[in-house]
Amino acid sequence: MSTFAILENGVVVNLVVADSAEVLQGLDAVQVPENAIPLVGWVYSLTGFSDPNPPPPPVVEPVQVPQEVSAFQALAALHISGKLAEVEAYMAHPDTPVVTKLAWQRAQVFRRNSPTVAALATMLGLNSTQIDDLFTLASNIAA
Repeated sequence: MSTFAILENGVVVNLVVADSAEVLQGLDAVQVPENAIPLVGWVYSLTGFSDPNPPPPPVVEPVQVPQEVSAFQALAALHISGKLAEVEAYMAHPDTPVVTKLAWQRAQVFRRNSPTVAALATMLGLNSTQIDDLFTLASNIAA
């Protein structure tokens, strides 16, 4: 026994199980391959059967970028990303503003929208997405 798809204008209108296609004479019928499971309403073409109304893509929830991370998390993320040495050299430079140095040395938390983070991003040449990526990385680091 084989399964046949009865077609009208390339659309499956019925599925029939029969011994052979001979019993379906006069109908536009296609034998369904064993690995295919078409449904009524599906479309048939040279490439096989397809659902004309595939399910919508899954909803991807936007990643919530953390707005603050601990100093340890910030340092670890900078280390992992290969940027810690550059930041430390910037902090050791005599032209770096004192307030930026104090924030770097004393802050317990780094906030995404802080002047210190903005200064470091500029110095490192990071765009907003790259800063978000660093904060996301940092937020997943545990001491």
